[in-house]
Amino acid sequence: MANKVPWYVTIDWKNITGIIGVMAILGIVVFFLVLPNLVQNNKLSKYKGETTGTVTLVTENTEIDHGHEGTKIYIGSYTVNYHYQVNGQTYDGREQVKATPNAARILHKITSGESKQLLVRYDESRPAKSTILID
Repeated sequence: MANKVPWYVTIDWKNITGIIGVMAILGIVVFFLVLPNLVQNNKLSKYKGETTGTVTLVTENTEIDHGHEGTKIYIGSYTVNYHYQVNGQTYDGREQVKATPNAARILHKITSGESKQLLVRYDESRPAKSTILID
C-alpha cells in the first residue's frame, strides 16, 4: 500500500500567504483612500439643502510616517467644527478634512483666519446631518 500524503502537505503555503498579504494591502488601500471619498461624494449627492456655516474650531491631526528615510511627522488632516442655521434652528457639525490639494484653498482660508464662513450641505429631511463643501 502506498503512503498517502495528507492534503495540507500538497498546498504551496508560501503562495497562499503571499496572496493573502496582497489582498490585505489592497483592502487597506480601499478602506483608507477610496472609501472616505466615496462616503463624502455620497453625502454631497444626497444632501440637497445648502447654507452658510461658521467655523467654531479647527484642530490639526498629525500623522506619523515611518520610512527608510526616517520618521516624519506631518499634518494629515484637520477636524473642522462648525455651526449653521436651518429654518431658525442652529445645528453643530464636525468634519475631518484630509490635507489634499483639492482641500488646500478652503483649509488655508479657515486656518489663516481669512474667513470663518464655509458652505454647508445638509439633509433637508434631517437638517442635523451635514457636510461641508470642500471645492
